[in-house]
Amino acid sequence: LKLLFLGRLVDKKGPKYLLKAFNKIIKKFPKLKLIFVGKGEIKKSLENYVKDKKLQDNVIFEGEIIGQKRVKYYQQADIFCAPYRDEAFGLTVLEAMATGTPIVGFKNSAFKEILKGYPYPELLVKSRDVDKLALALEKIIKDKNMRQKTSSWLLKESKKYSWEKIAKETEEFY
Repeated sequence: LKLLFLGRLVDKKGPKYLLKAFNKIIKKFPKLKLIFVGKGEIKKSLENYVKDKKLQDNVIFEGEIIGQKRVKYYQQADIFCAPYRDEAFGLTVLEAMATGTPIVGFKNSAFKEILKGYPYPELLVKSRDVDKLALALEKIIKDKNMRQKTSSWLLKESKKYSWEKIAKETEEFY
C-alpha cells in the first residue's frame, strides 16, 4: 500500500508527526510506502529522520509537483495523509476527495467542515497525537472494505465542491 503526503514540508503541515506514526507501524507492514510530494524548510530534517530510522526503502521524497501531474499521485495512493495542525481550507483534501483517496489525519476546523459526515471519523485524530495517528493508519491499512467505503463516500461528497457548483453559488450570491 502507498501512503501519500502532498503539501509544503513545513511544521504546520505536520509531516514530522506522520513520519513518527509511520515509524511506529512499519514493522507490521514492511512493504508499506510513504510518498512525500512537496518541498519546504524542514525537508532536510525529515530526510535525516528517515536515514536515522533506516526507513529509506519505505519513504520516498518526490519534491514539488504542480498542476495536473499531482493527480497521478492521488490516483496511485491508497491513503492520503493530512496531519495538518492548522489548515484554513484544505485544497489537498478536496483533491484527495475528488480522486476517492481515503483520508487519515488530524482534526482541525477546516476538516470538520469539509469532511462532515465522514464514514469513519476515528480516522481524524487529535492534533499532534502520533500514537492515535499510527492507530488510525493501521486500522485503515488492515481494512480494505473501510478504504472502499470511504473512497465511495469521498467521490460522492466531492461533487459539492465542483467548480460549476461553486461558480453558480458565487454568481447567485452577487
